Amino acid sequence: MYELVAFYLFSALTIGLFSITVMSKNVLYAMTSLASAMVLISGFFFLLGAEFLGVVQLIVYVGAVIALYSFAMMFFDATRDIKE
Repeated sequence: MYELVAFYLFSALTIGLFSITVMSKNVLYAMTSLASAMVLISGFFFLLGAEFLGVVQLIVYVGAVIALYSFAMMFFDATRDIKE
């Protein structure tokens, strides 16, 4: 029963975070929601009993997104709004 509740919770949060990633105009908000969604995807692997794939998801993909996040913080000014 708790697997079903966790699955629906992870699904709703993942879809919400990926929609924030796509629709956000701020680069730092998009990277934060992308990293959070990747952590939730690893939660799906843990629910399925594939712990190795969950750990690989965390190390490889979330680590890569965090590296991109740090570069984005260095190169973009988060306080400046984009004007067309």
